[in-house]
Amino acid sequence: MKTVKLRNAQKHCSNWDSGNCMGVMLSSKEGELRVFLDSKKENKPCTADTECKYYDNIIKKIIDSL
Repeated sequence: MKTVKLRNAQKHCSNWDSGNCMGVMLSSKEGELRVFLDSKKENKPCTADTECKYYDNIIKKIIDSL
């Protein structure tokens, strides 16, 4: 059974791919947006329900604004 966070990730997260994470991460430094691939998350099961900075910092804010 999926948790609420996993259902939200499935619905809103651009990294969601059939339950796995694509591993694309975003960060900003000195006003510059950086995009990188996190090999520890890439093609692994989604961890939005346990620990995912992408979910916590981006997706949760999107959901809260809906």
